[in-house]
Amino acid sequence: MASEEQARRTLNRFITSFNAALAGPPTDPLDPEVAHIELWATAVVGSNLVLAGWTERHPVFGETKVWTSRLIHITDDQKWARTASRWYSLGKPFSAEMEELFPGAQDLEAAISSSPDFVTVPMEVAVRAMADFPNLMTKLAAGSACKDLVPQFEEIEAKWPPMDGVARH
Repeated sequence: MASEEQARRTLNRFITSFNAALAGPPTDPLDPEVAHIELWATAVVGSNLVLAGWTERHPVFGETKVWTSRLIHITDDQKWARTASRWYSLGKPFSAEMEELFPGAQDLEAAISSSPDFVTVPMEVAVRAMADFPNLMTKLAAGSACKDLVPQFEEIEAKWPPMDGVARH
């Protein structure tokens, strides 16, 4: 059953990612092994919350415009983001760049959702989605052949979001 195997790999990948977020970000944002993203915004691609922006030092893509794998955590200071695949050090958000270009403009986040590939979402929407994601993964595991992973997701839920997270229950 390839689909059950694939589901287990995906769920285990998120367990690893959640635990990495709970452990905290790397200590050196200039480490050449750490991907960096500039002019970023929280966005939705398909049904996934992601970061969209310009990446530097990405181990696969180098320097290019990207959207990340599933975004699961952004630190309070917005210096780090954890996705399903890696940590990113965060540079200037796109909304800050827009504010500099158009001082006092209203609804800047709504104004930047013009890409055909993704739709940007306000940070408060992203915060709610990130806060609820471990619960969603617990439900997915419970409704699949991977029920044995439910206790690991429940343990993550009990600690979520991380202490440096963007939201608290």
